[in-house]
Amino acid sequence: MKFEPTAEQLDIIAAARDTSYNLCISARAGAAKTTTLCMIAEALNQEMLCIAFNKSIVEEMSKRMPKKCTVKTMHSLGYAAWRNYLGRKTRIKVFNGKIVKLLKDYIAEAPEDEKTFLSSEFFDTLDFINRAKINGYCPPEAPTNFVSLVAPEHLETILEFEIPQIQKDAVNWVLRKSAEEALQGNIDFTDMIYCPALCQVTFPRPKITLIDEAQDLSALDHRLLKKIVGKRRIIAVGDEKQAIYAFRGAHTDSMSRLQNTFSMVEMKLTTNFRCATTIIKSVNDFVPDIKARPDAPEGEVKTLPFWSTSDVPDNSAVICRNNAPLIDMAFRFLHDGVPVEINNFGLEKTLYAVVDKLGKPKTDTRIAKDALDA
Repeated sequence: MKFEPTAEQLDIIAAARDTSYNLCISARAGAAKTTTLCMIAEALNQEMLCIAFNKSIVEEMSKRMPKKCTVKTMHSLGYAAWRNYLGRKTRIKVFNGKIVKLLKDYIAEAPEDEKTFLSSEFFDTLDFINRAKINGYCPPEAPTNFVSLVAPEHLETILEFEIPQIQKDAVNWVLRKSAEEALQGNIDFTDMIYCPALCQVTFPRPKITLIDEAQDLSALDHRLLKKIVGKRRIIAVGDEKQAIYAFRGAHTDSMSRLQNTFSMVEMKLTTNFRCATTIIKSVNDFVPDIKARPDAPEGEVKTLPFWSTSDVPDNSAVICRNNAPLIDMAFRFLHDGVPVEINNFGLEKTLYAVVDKLGKPKTDTRIAKDALDA
């Protein structure tokens, strides 16, 4: 069946093609934002950069975008820029256990009383360090190449906790050492955007930059975008109602920040192409402007105060934002002789491990897996 663009999509394509405005497109769930980005790229028909959220989305979009559009993640752009900043003589080594190792090194050399405290609070301290880093904090003692996005007196604000001086000292020492190591080429995944965001790193400037999932941009991402875009054109697509990555440093108001930074004109995509009409109506209290496509099936939404496995038809999909309820549900289905398939590899491994522990003392994990797959 031939795809017919909606009136909203046609307006967006016209604005992208016929004006020089920076555009911020608020696209509701299932509103064909990736398809719209592809249509924008085709309509503009010139060299441009598209920044996607992760590697799998890059691979998908690269197949759909015109050849003149280069699709990259923010991390890959940052990695290349940091490599250029350090020069060819410096070899880049990526080690994602870098912060853990540095914290262990710090604790090992700490006085006994501090060592005892920090060892007992190891994971909380590690969390504070990672939070500070993803929010762009760099201690004053760090190499002068780095300019912090957060003043030292505001550290506890971004951590959302008042923390003992012992832990503040650990945060500052680890991030100072991390910055020193980064200048020697020893980086982790976060450093790929942290280092070029905080240092005087330059980027190639595309004529047009497209942004996917703009609601999930962090303080570091916003800083990099300023360097990448400069005064050239930017078109961003996202949904502020799907901003769920605050725990990873994303701004909950990322899209409004983009609009203010780049003086963007807001446009909307509100037609959902995925869901039945009844499902869309059930979320209108939370997202008033989302609407179902004209030919969407009616569908059905039920609220069950209590449920049993017999309430769930065969071949149903069960979706949950947390793992624990899914594990509980999977065991209830298995108890009642109903086979389940888990499409979350991490959760699947956890479930197999639990079944293995609950089985015979010498039960092999493969046997438990085969039993669940049967």
